[in-house]
Amino acid sequence: MAQPAGIGDVIQRFPIGEHVSGRIRTYLRPNSRTGLFVDLEPGVTGFVDGTELPLHAHDWPPIGAAMRFEVLRHDLYESVYDNPHRCQVRLWPLDRRWRKPRAHHWGFDDEQWASIQARYRIGATVTGTVDSVARGNRWYTVHFDDVWARVSWTGTPPAVGTTGRYTVSRLLDSTHRILITPETTS
Repeated sequence: MAQPAGIGDVIQRFPIGEHVSGRIRTYLRPNSRTGLFVDLEPGVTGFVDGTELPLHAHDWPPIGAAMRFEVLRHDLYESVYDNPHRCQVRLWPLDRRWRKPRAHHWGFDDEQWASIQARYRIGATVTGTVDSVARGNRWYTVHFDDVWARVSWTGTPPAVGTTGRYTVSRLLDSTHRILITPETTS
């Protein structure tokens, strides 16, 4: 059995927004539509939330199927059973057949997304305010102009209400999300 990969290694090898390949390993409580586990590589597990999958588990991708996904985020958690600190890669199926009917994008609707693409270029600097922190998921939400983005963090997150400068690092067409990174002061 492969040893779980270290958190930093997983985050570096499977960055948010990347399109990755994986193989469906098993369903987690399909009757309650919890989700499914994906083997990305030895020691690295991905997870697709049941809310992103078709309404009935019998319409989910078959166990063993090879698929493509977009990396949504990294969930860090502790486990008493194996490696005490793990990183699970949260995934979104790129193939529409394996998403719920009328699946929303993770970010903005088509009209909003077209406006964002026209307005923000990679490398642009924006000023935004932190309006929420999700400690369990290790991300915080930043609002700037009429747009929002989630930023992953390690260490200590910024406090709600903190205003800062961010750089647009990616525009993700599959999920209609804008990725920003905090500017560092030197």
